[in-house]
Amino acid sequence: MCHIIFHDNRIKWAVESGMSFVGRRAPFRIYELAYQLKRCGYLQDNPLITNAEAVVNRQINISWSSFGMDAYVITHSVFYMTDSGTQMITDRHLRKSIRLLLIAIIANNYLEENIDILAEAILGLCFIQPDKVEMSFIDSAIEYILSKQNLDGSFYGPKSNELRNLSEFEKKYHTTLVVLGVLNAYKRKEYSSNY
Repeated sequence: MCHIIFHDNRIKWAVESGMSFVGRRAPFRIYELAYQLKRCGYLQDNPLITNAEAVVNRQINISWSSFGMDAYVITHSVFYMTDSGTQMITDRHLRKSIRLLLIAIIANNYLEENIDILAEAILGLCFIQPDKVEMSFIDSAIEYILSKQNLDGSFYGPKSNELRNLSEFEKKYHTTLVVLGVLNAYKRKEYSSNY
């Protein structure tokens, strides 16, 4: 639990009410901020979280793209909905849609060699408890990811013109952290006896 010290009651009210986050943000980003504040002990039972979660959940369907920002919205929403794998998504229809999307994200980003989104999707699938077929799919994806590991132990992020001017650290750190999270979840849940 983190604690925030407020030096101004207006700031405290803005954080506790969640009103400062509504603005011009996508529901996914409101959900993300609200989730983080809830984890710090703020916004408990606040309609902002409930509404943002409901909007995100209603918008997730199998017509979403398995690339780019749609993929990030889906994977991060799964992280928040499941509280990083500690909570079950109780809506069976939503859970089925998310499973299909995560499998598409894994397959398409494997083909695109985008380890970052591929790893996030595997982590999301681990968080919603994969079945045996999905577990073998995860096994194959993990083997592929490990084959892309750099000699220094890191993993490169997606290829992009935007990344061209970044340092080596900036090109690798997020993807490396995500892959470490995947490997930790993979081992912890004992999805496979191979690793």
